[in-house]
Amino acid sequence: MATAGTAAAPAGREPGSPLDDPRQSAEMIDPRVRQRIPAMELAAMMEIGRQFPLPYLLLLAGSAYLLHRHVPPEVLLVWSCVYALYIAGRTLFTRAYFANATRLPVWGWRAGTCVSAACHGLILGSLAFVGLPHLPADQGMALTVAVIGVCAAGALYAALHLPALHLLTIAALLPYAIGWQLRASPGDIHPAGAVVLGLLFVFLSLNRSHHRVLQHNLLLRANQELLLDDLAHKNGQLEAAHAARTRLLATASHDLRQPVHTMGLLIAGLDADMPATELNARFAQLEHACSIVADMLGELMDLSQLESRNYPSRVKPLELDALLEQVRLTYAQRGRGKGVELRVQFSGLRVMSDLRLLRRVLFNLTGNAVRYTLSGSVSLSARAEGGDVVISIADTGPGIPPGELAHVFDDFHRLDASRSGSDESEGLGLGLSIVRRACALLGHKLSIDSVVGAGTTVRVRLSRSADAAVASAQQATAAAAPLPRHTVLVIENDLEALRALSELLAQWGHECIALASGHDLRATLASAVTISAVITDLHLDGADGLTLIGQVRHDTGRPDLPALLVTGDVSPALGRRAIQAGVVLAHKPLAPQQLRRELEALLG
Repeated sequence: MATAGTAAAPAGREPGSPLDDPRQSAEMIDPRVRQRIPAMELAAMMEIGRQFPLPYLLLLAGSAYLLHRHVPPEVLLVWSCVYALYIAGRTLFTRAYFANATRLPVWGWRAGTCVSAACHGLILGSLAFVGLPHLPADQGMALTVAVIGVCAAGALYAALHLPALHLLTIAALLPYAIGWQLRASPGDIHPAGAVVLGLLFVFLSLNRSHHRVLQHNLLLRANQELLLDDLAHKNGQLEAAHAARTRLLATASHDLRQPVHTMGLLIAGLDADMPATELNARFAQLEHACSIVADMLGELMDLSQLESRNYPSRVKPLELDALLEQVRLTYAQRGRGKGVELRVQFSGLRVMSDLRLLRRVLFNLTGNAVRYTLSGSVSLSARAEGGDVVISIADTGPGIPPGELAHVFDDFHRLDASRSGSDESEGLGLGLSIVRRACALLGHKLSIDSVVGAGTTVRVRLSRSADAAVASAQQATAAAAPLPRHTVLVIENDLEALRALSELLAQWGHECIALASGHDLRATLASAVTISAVITDLHLDGADGLTLIGQVRHDTGRPDLPALLVTGDVSPALGRRAIQAGVVLAHKPLAPQQLRRELEALLG
């Protein structure tokens, strides 16, 4: 351990920080660094103390030789035995520390060093009364100089623990100042006593300065170790993230191949001469495979966004029944196809959450329940509990084994498909992990209970809106009613996609105004009927979708005109722009069912 000197500031620390000036207040130091200092001081002091048994023994022998002609033998024997016992005890104490430093807390070992320093000082100081009066002046001076040297040497290791060093110095030197003064004539001041007393105060001051320098060096070392620990932790996180990305790419690549392969086979097998029933069956299979690919890519994009620290969540009061109705419309038909009844209990409650994230949570949980339930029912309900609302998704499926229950929300975790009759290729095993991340981001509490053979219940606890009771059963009934016919403006520079989207909107009973760019937008708006909503791509020929939405709102005088931006861009910056503009953001590929849900939410 270096005892003095300066050290270069660790990288990443500005000059003039508390660690660069030992006089700075310890309150300005990182608490984690401060917590390390006592243990580091103790370890350094103990390490140096391992080298002192031999010098102690030499000091004992030299003192005994100096005193044996002038001090009564019995007194010298007692003193020598006491000193020898101290050396043995100090040696055993040091060995006990290095054998198992955890057997005592740090403060316990430090207290032991204080006791040791005080005992050593008292043993040496006792010679001022049992030896100094019997020695000639020159030999007495030699003894005093030897004790002064011991105190100076003690600063080499005990300065790390300032109380111990002060105890040693005072207990060892003060008796000699008194002893020499006793040898002076009455009314006189003995020069040697005055010198020793002066040295005592000098040592106390130097001890403090030396301790401050040593502690500063320890602060530098502790800060460097902390930086290295933080760096190692960050490297570990990066390695874990890299491993997760590698696994994600491998899993996505593997699982996406199956539905894409199926689509290729189905397309290759299409024949215009096929009977209409067989063609319809093939197209239904193609639609199913496309929806699987869209769901998988949606999961990947959701996961990417939720892992971003800048995910633009927007918590506000939401009508819970409207979300539950969207769940019912989405999964009721899928459940009936399996012989599973989807039961939704409307409550009229309002909650505080992010619309898009909460919808993703409810869709993922309900879709998972329908997928793994062979018969019976899946029930959605909500109840108020104090200032919270608890949403429950319960199924009568096969249940989850206790050994898997703790891992159902982990990445890539999928249950045994053979137990539920589900298709294992229908997902990446990310749906429930997205639920976990979304609930964590929103501060919603997530819990799960399951009994093998009896079903599973997942609960989401979230905050209740202040006006939670404003909804009614009539609102729930109105939510279930079909939407009236609307006029939707669609802007898409991909002509195939524009034609397909226009035809799809027409099938749903809406009028569609289709534009391939924003060049004729103003003229179109001037001659068109009232527009109910806008759907646009982000990247258009020479234009930006968000900019065009702003232009439509300005020209129609409707700053709150519902708008849906469809894009493959998943950057957090775009999400923030969409929120600031009051635009709903949806990512490609957008399955028709999801597009219909988004549109109905806008128009509703």
